[in-house]
Amino acid sequence: EVKGAWLSERVWEPNYPSFLNDVGLKYAIVDDNHFRSTGITEEESLYSYITEDDGKTLRIFPINEELRYLTPWKPTYYSIDYLKKIADKKGDRIALLISDAEKMGVWGTTHQICYVNGQGHEDGDNGKPFIPAFFEQIVNNEWIKSLTLSEYMEKFPAKSLIYLPTASYDKMEEWVLPTLIRRSFKKVRKNLRENDAKKTIYQFLKGGFWRYFLVKYPESNNMHKKMLYVRNKLIYTEENLLTIQDDKIISIILSKINDAWDEIYKSQCNDCYWHGLFGGVYLQFLRFSVYTHLI
Repeated sequence: EVKGAWLSERVWEPNYPSFLNDVGLKYAIVDDNHFRSTGITEEESLYSYITEDDGKTLRIFPINEELRYLTPWKPTYYSIDYLKKIADKKGDRIALLISDAEKMGVWGTTHQICYVNGQGHEDGDNGKPFIPAFFEQIVNNEWIKSLTLSEYMEKFPAKSLIYLPTASYDKMEEWVLPTLIRRSFKKVRKNLRENDAKKTIYQFLKGGFWRYFLVKYPESNNMHKKMLYVRNKLIYTEENLLTIQDDKIISIILSKINDAWDEIYKSQCNDCYWHGLFGGVYLQFLRFSVYTHLI
């Protein structure tokens, strides 16, 4: 049974609890970056929270940024040392590590780091591949309790009620900015993040609004509006089935509508609508694929 969602690029808007709750989801996973502008400290981001929209509730789990940047780029003991630093005696803190699988074997040299004997980190891991070395660390450090988010929810209540602002993956909030501003923002973010004396300022640093990709890239906006147009036509067709009396015709049309919805969902693949390090909207064949599914 599916109980939660890892949101695409952790895009969040305040109305999300309503429709996520409507489809039966109990929790959503976002970045701890989303919590910063609410005044939540780094320590307070080690818990889950509850939010709502129009009375429909949803638990929110923050992905731990520190762990996300440590794995698999640093030896495994870095992650263990970090977990020791943030652990407390009560045992209700959670450090959520969830990341794209491509980071664990697809990008650049990550396959060697993660899976090839002798190619892992020498410091601490003696060249052992990161993946087995990391799981060994979790097993050997018995004070670390690994559990699913559903298990955590059953065991521990939400820390408190929270309302998150519109947000997305921190790099998305950077990439969406106009190019000259983006370069300046990137430097400022890097300087604040790496300067311990200025880390309190970093907490309040906020990038752009993810929807601005539709302004920055007209190609993205055209695809988005085409998708909405076709989707609305499909909804209109479904609604007008009620006026048809012949069950055989209804069955044939419903079959075609179901196939059409599959095409709509394929056209909504998020990678095609914005820029990332590996192309995104810049890749013509991705845009071509979106239009193929819509047409």
